[in-house]
Formats: sequence, structure tokens, C-alpha cells
Amino acid sequence: MTLTVEIEQATATDIESIIDMLVNGYASEFGGSYVYDRDVGLKTLIDTLGRNQQNIFYAKDDKGKYIGGIGGTVYRHPWSGKIECSELFWYILPEHRRTGAGKALLDKLEQWARSMGAGNLVMTYIHGIGDDKMKAFYYREGFFPLEHRVIKVLNHGT
Repeated sequence: MTLTVEIEQATATDIESIIDMLVNGYASEFGGSYVYDRDVGLKTLIDTLGRNQQNIFYAKDDKGKYIGGIGGTVYRHPWSGKIECSELFWYILPEHRRTGAGKALLDKLEQWARSMGAGNLVMTYIHGIGDDKMKAFYYREGFFPLEHRVIKVLNHGT
């Protein structure tokens, strides 16, 4: 099923709804194992939204409901000196997956990254959550594996 979606660049007024969608979605899907602090996320995204090197886009369905979002940051890679864009987050509500909404968001991020002079787009996905489907999707879109990313929580309070 293909969904008609509106893809727009986020403004400060969109951020709260996008954060609520992300926090609630991650909490329900991942059972609290990968949950963000709503207030910290809200402040961080609003503080960084206006900077040239970061951008956030959202998708709404035909009823105006937020159904997904993607954020990216552009930076100069410390080893190569090349400009890259790295995903900050990418989330689509489960009931809107495989409708084209996620691809439309990724396409919008890629378009923005190119306009910022990025030569590479770096994406990640959460380990153990649809790994084979995500790999197949990324390969179809021209991505290839480079590194595996791991995380260790050093301080549970910050």
C-alpha cells in the first residue's frame, strides 16, 4: 500500500509533536530498552534546529497526523576531510511502514545532504529490530556496510 504523505522541513512548532511520536514509539516498540528522555530531546532538537549543519523533516498523513520523522547533521569527517551527512534519527510509526513514507523521508534527507555539499550519507538502524529487512532496504537504496556500531552505557544518570 502506498500512502500519500506530506514531507516538510520541521520548525520549532513541530518539534514537540515529533519528539512525542519518537518517545512514545520507541517506548512501545522496544519495551523501555531504548527510550529517550522527552524533555532533553525537546530542548536539544529545538536548540540545534536553526543551525546550518542540522535539519529535521517530518511526514504527515492526509489527516495531518505526524507519522514519521528523520533528522541529519552535516559535518567534515575527521579522517578524510570530506563532508558527510549522518542520520540523527529516523522513525516511522509501525502502521505506516512499507507505505513509502520512510523512503520519502530518506529521499528528502538525501536531497538536503546533497544541497549541503555532502558526499556521503551515513545511516544506522537498531540492532535486532528487523535487521534483514533494513539491510535489504539499504542495499536497494545504494548503501553498503562500512562499520558496526556498538554502545556501552557509562553513566545511567546523564
